Amino acid sequence: MIINCKLVCKFRINQMKKIDLSNATISNLNIGLLSRLSHQGKISVFRLFILRLLTIDFIFNRINKVFILVNQFKNSQKRLNKTIRISTDSNKINKADSIESEFGYSGDVFYNELSTAHKYRSQIEKGFEAMSESKILYDDIIQTSESIIESNKIKKFLNFGISYAHTDSILAKKYPNIEFYGIERTISVKLYNDQYFSNLKNLKITYGDVFEFLNKNNFSNSVFFHSRTLLLLPEAFLIKLYSSVYQSNFEYIVGYEQYGISRTLKEPYEFSYQYKKSEPYREHMLIHNYPNILEKCGYELISFKSIKTSHSHPDYRILSFTAKRID
Repeated sequence: MIINCKLVCKFRINQMKKIDLSNATISNLNIGLLSRLSHQGKISVFRLFILRLLTIDFIFNRINKVFILVNQFKNSQKRLNKTIRISTDSNKINKADSIESEFGYSGDVFYNELSTAHKYRSQIEKGFEAMSESKILYDDIIQTSESIIESNKIKKFLNFGISYAHTDSILAKKYPNIEFYGIERTISVKLYNDQYFSNLKNLKITYGDVFEFLNKNNFSNSVFFHSRTLLLLPEAFLIKLYSSVYQSNFEYIVGYEQYGISRTLKEPYEFSYQYKKSEPYREHMLIHNYPNILEKCGYELISFKSIKTSHSHPDYRILSFTAKRID
């Protein structure tokens, strides 16, 4: 399901061409190297600008505020002009987590992933002074994760759509013998997190195709985690993802996703073990019927609850669930 909006202004920036920066950090990406890469056409001038700003929080904060103001204006227009349609293009659905995808963030994915990670870190630094779901959400994530880890022989913990690795870093420090992984679509989040968590040897941030990553690793006795991510992706992709998670031998799936009133039914979404189609939620978000999808993909629910947060929007709840592999 895709939201098709008339936008007052669009930021369209060419995608960064492929380059191996898997071992790069902000500190060792010096201006000379970046300039040569730019000259060779391997990385855009805008990317250089953004990467350089990462080392200067003062400037980044101010530029970020400008983009936030612009996005707020854009979102106000979306609400006036929004239409919703069903996507039947299987190729687009299968590649819903790619940089070119129409799902999730609109505009430039590199910048949006970076901006979101920085926003979450800023909330933490400011002590969650603004109304947000994050503080209550983080506390519950840590409590749930600790319970699963300490009650089972967990070896690995993968966060799909990690953004800023706040809870992951806390867990990695507490459980040094467990391997923690995080994956995003672009390198921007890896570079951002490397500034703050490179000292944690058991926390590894990567980027790219999640299915390739799952196929290359053994995840027996492991946890697959996602938060504020799958509601940005279509139902068919979610089924494919959970099926791949099962094939990769994950023992648990832990999810934290927003939900509320369906924008087509005009009433609260009711979850069921029977099939129910996903429904449009706020802006470009979707509410999925997780109980049915999990069971279909080989997992049974052992925990399912709603969390009331401090988010300013009245129609905003977090659904928390834990599912265990059915052998």
